[in-house]
Amino acid sequence: MGFFDLFRGKRRFTLDGDEDLVVLKDLAAEVSYRKLAFMAAVNLIAGTVSKCEVKTFVDGEALRKNEWYLWNMEPNVNQSAAEFWKGIITALYRDNEALVVEAGGGLLLADSFLHDEYAVRPDWFTNVDVRGLTLSRNYPASDVLYWTLGDESVKQVLDLIYMSYGTMISYSIDAQKRARGRRGVLSVDASQSGVTGWKEKYDKLVNTDMAEFMKADTAVLPIFNGMSYEELEPKRLSAGAQNTRDTRALVNDIFDFTAAAFGIPPSLLRGEKLETGELFDQFIGLTIEPLCRMLEQEINRKRLTRAQYLAGTRIRFDTSRIRYIAPLSAAQNAEKLIGSSVATPDEVRELVGLERTGLAEMGVFQRTKNNEGLTDN
Repeated sequence: MGFFDLFRGKRRFTLDGDEDLVVLKDLAAEVSYRKLAFMAAVNLIAGTVSKCEVKTFVDGEALRKNEWYLWNMEPNVNQSAAEFWKGIITALYRDNEALVVEAGGGLLLADSFLHDEYAVRPDWFTNVDVRGLTLSRNYPASDVLYWTLGDESVKQVLDLIYMSYGTMISYSIDAQKRARGRRGVLSVDASQSGVTGWKEKYDKLVNTDMAEFMKADTAVLPIFNGMSYEELEPKRLSAGAQNTRDTRALVNDIFDFTAAAFGIPPSLLRGEKLETGELFDQFIGLTIEPLCRMLEQEINRKRLTRAQYLAGTRIRFDTSRIRYIAPLSAAQNAEKLIGSSVATPDEVRELVGLERTGLAEMGVFQRTKNNEGLTDN
């Protein structure tokens, strides 16, 4: 089983005894850190993509009609657009592919399907399952939206890395438990072993009483004739032992490897309080922008004809809305955008998170005297 296979669908474990329980606990301890890093990366990318507005253009003019509503508000009756895009991103990074079909007047993300690939004729998709319902129709490639990352080698490398790091993390946690556990020496007078009832007392003391004594915050341990107990000092056991920082360093390594595989700056994935502005811009430019281009190209080529696209009809992911811009801090730059005819006043309002006014004069391009050409009057 590979790393990404651990998160595909539901799995059932059959436990045949205590040994299986131990194995399952070890698996859970190791997998939890992998899953945490994986879901943190997926949620960061999915959340970032869902902040984009999917703009729709008809003959070059930006319009907000049915197609805009489909991609930005409600792709189907059971999901919002944010949930829909998160599902697509999760499927892409978990399964290396995502399939969306149109049914019931909406767009549905397939949970599973069979993909018949061909070299020079369209592929076909069969046995498409959505939320437990297997759709009766078979879909040609032209009738579906299908994305794939095509990066199998990254998953294989992550599998090998996580296998070794999972073992090291489990060892580190066990070492900390052993170093901080209570230890003692029970001395027994061998001459007492022949006394009637001594063996029963000894078994109860070792197997029951001492275990409860070690676990309790406050307790008294009964000692019988011929026995003495000495508790070892914790400092004698913890010298040179691993501490929680060692485990944290191993967990950080897992996050760093995951971040590299997803194209995320490690400090962003770990949520460190650093100067992340430049790193975030790098994340948008090198990871989110290419991903959005891949998503929109599949949509445009499948839902539009060549003639429509060349005439200016298309959808486009607007990544300029991802980053929060405080209106007051953006005032000077906003003036430059308006004065150089880069954007209208209403477009700038929308860029800084304010609503458009809808006034005709706020939708007109403006230009200051400094930006006028020599031939302008």
